[in-house]
Amino acid sequence: MRKRITKELAQQRMNDMLGNDKFDILNWYGTSKPATIRCTVCGDTIDFKQGQTMYLKKTPRGGFNGE
Repeated sequence: MRKRITKELAQQRMNDMLGNDKFDILNWYGTSKPATIRCTVCGDTIDFKQGQTMYLKKTPRGGFNGE
């Protein structure tokens, strides 16, 4: 049985990946639904077609995989 990923769990996973609170999840409806996050440093928002892709997305500024 799959575990339901809540907004709080998704935020914790993102924080664990980055080492601190660089992004806040604004909208979260599940891993297969759209999600929006905001950078706490610059205030930019990033939209994802599926919540699960926020763990993989590379932004023009490096994002999760290159800071």
